Amino acid sequence: MIKANKRSFKLLLISIISLLLYFFIENSERVNSTIVQIQNSGSYKVFGYFIFFNILKWFLVIFGIISLMMYLKIIFTRTNS
Repeated sequence: MIKANKRSFKLLLISIISLLLYFFIENSERVNSTIVQIQNSGSYKVFGYFIFFNILKWFLVIFGIISLMMYLKIIFTRTNS
């Protein structure tokens, strides 16, 4: 039982950290100013960083939502059994 609680706690922690990182990246003034500089530079090499930031943000959101749904599934299956 303790091992199962530890696993579900880790899953919840990963979900929360992932979503917090997403909100930090989305609302951070430093990150947003860097993205604006990247957009205004017009260099092809910097375009990779722009794509990387956008893929990272979407990955964090999707990972956070999926792990939160898995955590809720674990909690609901435990309460039903």
